Amino acid sequence: MPLSTFQKSVVSRTLYGEKITFVKYEVQRASRLFGVLFNFNYSMKSTAETGRYGEQVATNYLRQRGFMICDINWRQGRYEIDIVAQKAGVTHFVEVKTRRAGSMLSPEQTLNKSKLKAMHTAASIYLNQRRVVGEIEFDLLAVDIFPDDTCDVRFVPNVVEYGW
Repeated sequence: MPLSTFQKSVVSRTLYGEKITFVKYEVQRASRLFGVLFNFNYSMKSTAETGRYGEQVATNYLRQRGFMICDINWRQGRYEIDIVAQKAGVTHFVEVKTRRAGSMLSPEQTLNKSKLKAMHTAASIYLNQRRVVGEIEFDLLAVDIFPDDTCDVRFVPNVVEYGW
């Protein structure tokens, strides 16, 4: 099976009375890194789809590094935790930030104090509901997605400790 297959199509749209033509590439990639087949249509991805794709990449990244995934997209009211994982007796609350290449801000730059406060609140609710005891960490997993369907993944442990 080839590593990637490309499908090229030309799409024309009328916008404000002007005809606009652009080329759309659809990539089907067999990823050796994750051992999974991903379909990725870069030119037509919404922000939510980009985020979901980034969370898939992040989950596979953590599994390959020995983390046991406990929950994905856990929600309670308005609070959410992207990934809850455990490794070596430590519970990790992982915030996944995904950006398309060329974005104004890097994924790391988008993590702010209000998000960290919401993560703390969500983690507290999670720990009480699940009766989890032991050490905890708040981590960041930054994913940059490039047009050729490759990803740059960076894991930042203890983001709260570093004052992000």
